[in-house]
Amino acid sequence: MSLSEIVRRQWQPLGESSLRKLVGGTFGLTLLISGCGGSGDDSAPVKTAATPRPVAQPAPKPGQATDSASLDGLAASIQAGDAQALAAAFKRSMAMPNLPEVNPPAPTTSEIGSWKRVITACGEHMDKFEPDARKVMMRMAGQMLVMVARDGVPVNWSDLLDPVRAVLAKGSADADCEVRAAAIDQVSIVWDWVPGRDIFTVERNTLAAWKGGMLQLVQPHLKDAEIPSRLAAMRCLASLPIDTAAAPALELLKDKESFVRVETIRHFAGRNGLISEEQLLSMTTDEDSLVAQAAVMALSSRGISEDQIALGRSILSKNPQERISVIARLDESMDIDPGIWLARLVEDPDASVRLKALEAIANRKVSRELIRRIQVISEKDASDAVRKSAEKVLRSQTTASVSSNLPPLPPAFDKGRAGDDRPATLRAN
Repeated sequence: MSLSEIVRRQWQPLGESSLRKLVGGTFGLTLLISGCGGSGDDSAPVKTAATPRPVAQPAPKPGQATDSASLDGLAASIQAGDAQALAAAFKRSMAMPNLPEVNPPAPTTSEIGSWKRVITACGEHMDKFEPDARKVMMRMAGQMLVMVARDGVPVNWSDLLDPVRAVLAKGSADADCEVRAAAIDQVSIVWDWVPGRDIFTVERNTLAAWKGGMLQLVQPHLKDAEIPSRLAAMRCLASLPIDTAAAPALELLKDKESFVRVETIRHFAGRNGLISEEQLLSMTTDEDSLVAQAAVMALSSRGISEDQIALGRSILSKNPQERISVIARLDESMDIDPGIWLARLVEDPDASVRLKALEAIANRKVSRELIRRIQVISEKDASDAVRKSAEKVLRSQTTASVSSNLPPLPPAFDKGRAGDDRPATLRAN
């Protein structure tokens, strides 16, 4: 699959086109209209858009068998490899969110049992279906979690956990990369998901272990040979609120495909604890302009100004003269704190850069923290010239606006001047 196809198809929802592929070989466009792509009104007349392909045995009228079938009946048909039954089950699983109720009702105890049989049939007989049908199964497995998250779900909600995991586990190991990606995308639902009822400690522990098992399905696909699977794994981990669990996805910042690097930057732009400004700055010089642009946008979203980004690029340059050029530009913008940049430059690996930075510091008032760094440099720097320059700075340097540590004021001055309720302070500048 070409990259352009991946880009076009990545965000394409599973809708009319996929469902047409799902059932087109056997039941034609009529099933799409009556079973999956129509208005949702089971009583609506069926319009035949194409002649069904001949089959060994006559097919039932479109919609007649599946629309009236029970969930258990659909499960039995899915076991036999009936794509029409799968489409009908998927339509039924998606029906509730399309109803006008603000809070759709939770499935009943009996319905959960029936859905369990449907999802179990999908997991056990997946190999009988084409890739597009298998993608439908992934969507339907995720929809089970949506249904049992509704308020007032019965106590047997957990009966669906193992069948759902079985479907997604099989899908994540599918030979078709788009099926794998569809399965991993559904795992993203899991992280913040809870059932629509209060649960006991035992149930909570069971749910935590189940979620941990789902995480194990995702991580191996960061090294998947196919781009859609790698992207799905990255998106899935990016949705994890726990930094340590999401962190493995950052290895895709070094992916050989620039599109993967761009998407990884985009999904992690707001995770300051996982990807630092320095990492983003280093990617602004990426050989691919789309990656560089994505890194700039991520930095901008964090409030980093254009001047700061430009300086950051220079300070990370491999050319020492380019890094030295930063010093002369530190006073060009009010957005820039020279002390922060000079603190970086005095620890530069090149001695000539360190010397120039120390010369600049000698003419400035800087923080005590930077003075402490210079003290270390004066004692331990490998360059004799740098050590001497640091000693010179220490002799001449004064810090700006530092509060003096004065002894306690006499009691008579505790409250300041008479009639003045403000606390009395003394400050040496």
